[in-house]
Amino acid sequence: MNIKSAAIILISNNKALVQLRDNSPKITYPNHWGFAGGGRVEKGETFLQAAQRELKEETGYISNNPTKLMSARYTLPDGKKVNTVRFFEIYDGIQDLSCNEGQEIKFMSLEEMCSCKMYPGVKEAIELALGAANPT
Repeated sequence: MNIKSAAIILISNNKALVQLRDNSPKITYPNHWGFAGGGRVEKGETFLQAAQRELKEETGYISNNPTKLMSARYTLPDGKKVNTVRFFEIYDGIQDLSCNEGQEIKFMSLEEMCSCKMYPGVKEAIELALGAANPT
């Protein structure tokens, strides 16, 4: 069975909002940092709608201007295949953020991510998003 997922990478001051996943053996990659605002696409949703819904559910943030970053495919440790689309958006600095899922959310730099357990593919996608948001 293929799983569809989507995420919005929220960016502020060359950092990305990440979420420390719950430390539960019932989830994939427990106690790892991942996207704060990502998850499965529900029936009838587009990838963008799912990403916006997930970001709002997990952080309270209402996405207004996401940009498509990439599509990817990967395989979970249990063998399930995932098709995902990732978007990015610049944080408006106005809306409050809250941790509604997981243990913690925070804006983290790529350098900080090097010393953390990261969900596979997250750091690489964030690196692309930071480059797209801050072209040189």
